[in-house]
Amino acid sequence: MPSLIRTCRKPAVLLGLCLLLTFGMTACNAAIDANNRGDLHYDLGQYERAIQDYDEAIRIDSQYGHAYHARGHAYEAMGKPAEAARDFAKANELGYVE
Repeated sequence: MPSLIRTCRKPAVLLGLCLLLTFGMTACNAAIDANNRGDLHYDLGQYERAIQDYDEAIRIDSQYGHAYHARGHAYEAMGKPAEAARDFAKANELGYVE
């Protein structure tokens, strides 16, 4: 990396790339972590808590189809078919395949 910094004529571009790689991956990991917590709560039958975790994953990454799909299952388990259908449709729209 030091040689790249020395040869880069536009340090702001290099800094932007580093920030994107660092924080982009962090956001991705945070969305996955929130989704995984949701899965654990779902497995424990804690559907409202699972939905909160899936909401967090979606807030972090609104294109994370798996979180919409998982939240749909939690809504389904709570007897909320309209909300479940909405989330399943969104997951499908985003290209999520089970």
